[in-house]
Amino acid sequence: MRGRPPTPTSLRLIRGDPSHRPTKTAAKVELVAPSLPAPEFLSGAGRERWHRLVPVLSEAGLLSTIDTDLLAGYCEFVAEAERLKGLAVSAENDGDIALAMKYRRAQRQSFDSALKAGREIGIGAVSRTRLATSAKPNETNPGAMIRKMLAGE
Repeated sequence: MRGRPPTPTSLRLIRGDPSHRPTKTAAKVELVAPSLPAPEFLSGAGRERWHRLVPVLSEAGLLSTIDTDLLAGYCEFVAEAERLKGLAVSAENDGDIALAMKYRRAQRQSFDSALKAGREIGIGAVSRTRLATSAKPNETNPGAMIRKMLAGE
């Protein structure tokens, strides 16, 4: 990426945008409820990550019904990267450096896949600036809370 990373949309709303460019708005899609059950195919670690991320992404207005498979893929890629890391450490402790390197390579590939999937659904501050959000400012929205603090309310 060249230059400075873009300012997150919520921060642009608080500070105001000196360039007066329009803020991205989301297409009309059905947002996901914070208690959406995890897909059956997720592993145990992927399922834990799912239950941790769905409420956060849903509250931020970044997770719609069409994104659930992408989020499931992200959760599974991260879980696989964590599992491979454990196998690599175990192989290193056993002195099998060649096997450990294979596990590390597979771990990097899995993590790269997770990064790609995460960018699409707004995981990461820079990727959230590229995505339109449909969240309305409310009491639980961090941007609204900061705006109230700055206004002295």
